[in-house]
Amino acid sequence: MHILAKTVVLMSLGAWMGTANAALVIAFEEVGGNVVATGSGSALLADLTYLTTYDNDTAGVTPSWAAAVVGSPDEEIAILWTGIAGPSSFGSGTFTAPTSGGGDKFGLWGQVGGNPIALLHLPNGYSSGDPLSSSSTYAGASFASLGLTPGTYTWAWGTGPTADSLRINIGPVPEPGAWAMASGVLCLAAVAARRSRRS
Repeated sequence: MHILAKTVVLMSLGAWMGTANAALVIAFEEVGGNVVATGSGSALLADLTYLTTYDNDTAGVTPSWAAAVVGSPDEEIAILWTGIAGPSSFGSGTFTAPTSGGGDKFGLWGQVGGNPIALLHLPNGYSSGDPLSSSSTYAGASFASLGLTPGTYTWAWGTGPTADSLRINIGPVPEPGAWAMASGVLCLAAVAARRSRRS
């Protein structure tokens, strides 16, 4: 019986860890009177379709279009890819550029001008699977002033071993539900350990 309990615990923990991680993650946090967006991860491109090269890519956030590009506010060249699906908004705000930022500029538009086409933005010359890391700061801003709705939003593409995703976290991470699930898994682990000691 305790072997079954251990198996359930390991499977539950694996499922929780799988939902807690995404290939690309952009996290927005309120820090000392500012909003800071940090981005990291990598992207698999096998199941995406090249759309175009975009010469005027700037970092910024447009919650009403589910758009978030993290990095420098300076204009740079980006490669746009289609084939992703996810939410069409994560708040009511219009475009706001960060006051500062740097690193590998990447992100997405969840829709374009009201059209339900999601675009993944990646740096010019990006190779599938390469690591990305960047940040943007919105000085003197809050989630409310940017029109951001706290929560977790996920876009996905592909199937099988080439499946991938981008997740946007707005607010504390992991969410309270994830903490509750992790606590439950740890409680099950404790019960399984106690039962195995008694056997």
